[in-house]
Amino acid sequence: MRASRAFILATTTILAGSCANPNTSLLPSQSQEAGGTSLTSLAPTASATVPAWLSTVSAKWTQAEREPYSTETPIPTRTENPRPLSQEGSWLAFGSSEGLWIADADGQAAQMLFRFSGDSSSRLSFAGSPRGAHLALSEPPPPSTYLFSIPTPLQGESAEPHVLVFTLPDLSPTAVAPLISSRQVRAIATEFPSESNRIEDEAGYRVEQIREAYSSPGSLAWSSNGSTLAFAAAIDGPTSDLYLLDGSTGKVRRLTSGPGQTASILWSPDDRFIIHNAVDDFNLGRSGTDIVSGLWSAAADGSSLVLLSPGHTIPIAWLAPSRLLVRSWVWMCDSYDLAIVNVETGQKDILWDGFFLAVAADPVSGAILVGNPYAPSPSDDMCPSDTPVGLFFLQGPSATPRRVGDFEFSQFVAAPYPSIEWLPSMGLFRVVDGRGSSYFHPDGREDGGTGRPPTQADAMLASDLYCNYLWDPLRQALAVSDDSTILVATGPDYDPIKIATGLSQVCDYPLQWIGP
Repeated sequence: MRASRAFILATTTILAGSCANPNTSLLPSQSQEAGGTSLTSLAPTASATVPAWLSTVSAKWTQAEREPYSTETPIPTRTENPRPLSQEGSWLAFGSSEGLWIADADGQAAQMLFRFSGDSSSRLSFAGSPRGAHLALSEPPPPSTYLFSIPTPLQGESAEPHVLVFTLPDLSPTAVAPLISSRQVRAIATEFPSESNRIEDEAGYRVEQIREAYSSPGSLAWSSNGSTLAFAAAIDGPTSDLYLLDGSTGKVRRLTSGPGQTASILWSPDDRFIIHNAVDDFNLGRSGTDIVSGLWSAAADGSSLVLLSPGHTIPIAWLAPSRLLVRSWVWMCDSYDLAIVNVETGQKDILWDGFFLAVAADPVSGAILVGNPYAPSPSDDMCPSDTPVGLFFLQGPSATPRRVGDFEFSQFVAAPYPSIEWLPSMGLFRVVDGRGSSYFHPDGREDGGTGRPPTQADAMLASDLYCNYLWDPLRQALAVSDDSTILVATGPDYDPIKIATGLSQVCDYPLQWIGP
């Protein structure tokens, strides 16, 4: 029996979730989901184009930890005229125990958007748009906590939670949509009245399920062009559904409905489909994990809804606009059944049949690296497995897993660092076990580093000092953080710039690039 390990996600992993479409009456059968034809193997990528080499990585990185701030960043007070952000962008959004921050990518300006007070941070989810200069907040704190004036009609305390969209750099609110209405809360209370002999308040628990759905990480997601926000809300039904908000008009459209809670939303690269999980129970206040009924794909135009995989299924990486690498997961047994699903048709092809610990993929070449340290245990009553131990390279559903050298992958690393990850700035896989870090090309060859001194970006990714990593391929920029400090490095030299320091609990919040 194996303990659950949350650190198995690769850096390309984005969780996803779903509910049923009101216009859909028939779900794909198991035979339809499992069937499929073999896919053509993709050619591995060419050698990565590496930024200009820097021979003083260690010295510069040590210096970056000390400068340019000689003292801790002061927490700002409320002001109507904070230091303006760059008009050109891009910007970086990040959170801390003090509040939510927006900073220029070059580190020249950083503003606190609002200050957290009490437990106001407990339900905050935020998402930046890759383009369009939008920042969306789910159930933001009341206007009294903001550090700039809020124009009408957003002044005053809102009686109902809402999603709020800002446009940068002037931080003007441009759209508002409800997350759950008082009408829905009353309807739930009427349908599930309190009973004196019940220990648990059924109506209250159902409302908390909805709140968990719209405040959890992945409850907000922007399309790649920044025009549309997908979000979870319970505006029209007794559970959270998938909604779309037009960033320019503010119009809201319901995309799904059903008995499950919508969670962990993910757009396809071409913005045609929205992937999401259907959660039967978030298991609040109990031991165990979320009870997930399946992974779904909804067409953004509302024309289709497809069940991609039953049970708790987690996306790993897009290998093509309609092909998604996923893994199934079960509590106490870790990941199993690595597969490629077609988000348009629901076709599912199993690549690795059995349990494994870690996986990462190169989205360009389709190369996949899988690590399994578990000895075969076919007689295990809970987690039977006969998969081999080691590090294996895969490319295409018809390919046989190929062992990478004599790499045993037999020792774990501590959370939150992934055991296997794809590093886009290097064009290499990084594998970490008890012996340290090893690097592999997309064709499975190990990279010994001969003649290839590391860049600043490589040093960031290889360091164990940081809990968050965020790579922006459009701007060739990398943001990292530890629990108190934010640093950004931009190509071609990738010299680190300290955005903020002296904060706390930065690791509890994601880093979000916001594109102009």
